[in-house]
Amino acid sequence: MKSSGYGEERIDYVIRLLERMVNMDIERTDRLEKALYNAIPNNKGFLNHVAEGEIALKLALNGFHIVYEPFGNKGPDLSASCSDCNIYIEVSRFEEDYETSKKLNSASGGERKVLVKYGRGGKDSDAFYDKIVNEAQQLRKEQTGLIYLRSDNDRMEDIEFQEAIACLNLLISEQNLLPQLSGVLFDSGWINLHTHKRFYLWRNKKAANRLNDFIANKLNNLKY
Repeated sequence: MKSSGYGEERIDYVIRLLERMVNMDIERTDRLEKALYNAIPNNKGFLNHVAEGEIALKLALNGFHIVYEPFGNKGPDLSASCSDCNIYIEVSRFEEDYETSKKLNSASGGERKVLVKYGRGGKDSDAFYDKIVNEAQQLRKEQTGLIYLRSDNDRMEDIEFQEAIACLNLLISEQNLLPQLSGVLFDSGWINLHTHKRFYLWRNKKAANRLNDFIANKLNNLKY
């Protein structure tokens, strides 16, 4: 990893992440370790796998039993079960936008309390929509399928998510598409000072297998 430009801090973090996953009895963690190793030359791919591990650990710490890649690498990234309820999860993220982060930090002293002009307007909500539709292809109609979408990008926030969901609702109501998609959980990565929310859950009312209230409540109230 050092030869590929990863610092000691990053290496130690990944080692600790894998150890914590094993300690939480997350199944098939060895597959994630192998995926991380193979992705070392590809920084984007490596960070995507790190995100999978982080989300698996977060869900495990919130009472879910997690299996990594339950059907191998052609299918959802995780399965999560709790109280006889089982969901299958495709993990995705928006990459960090260093230019936007720099603007926000210089304008607010590192705290997100001021408005900075940035982003691409409607194209950001389009990016949400496209990512959701593409990631949904990994899910199966006969299962309860969820997309866990995390933002490491300061401009991809709940407003853009809600705009994308409005378009998604229209598509589903008119054409009854994406029956395999039971819901989308958006993790903004920060707590909104006004609403005190970090997680935003959308449930597909026309899914072949809907998210039940028990699972929805757990997802809406994940501990940070």
